[in-house]
Amino acid sequence: MPFKAVLINRIEEHYANIGGARGALSEFARDLGLDPRVVHNWSRVRGAIPSEYGDSIEKVTEGAFKAADVVAEDIAYKKSRTVERLARKKKRLTYGRDRARQQVAA
Repeated sequence: MPFKAVLINRIEEHYANIGGARGALSEFARDLGLDPRVVHNWSRVRGAIPSEYGDSIEKVTEGAFKAADVVAEDIAYKKSRTVERLARKKKRLTYGRDRARQQVAA
């Protein structure tokens, strides 16, 4: 099952309620002192906020989002990525083994 990030979406909603929907994540990135492209990658590419930003997020959101939530989501993301990688590796190994058996039987 693919990982589904929820924290970054909740932060985006939080910032949209404060200052409007347009540019909510860009404003969040500026508050963190980051380039908006970094936060965009969290939301659209990576899927989760790296845990090292937990304390900063708690400060800029004035406690609306806790560092523990950021860390928990990052751990869940990393765990799901590991499971997905192991499944792909198993599939590759199984395919190779089956292919070798077919060649021996032929």
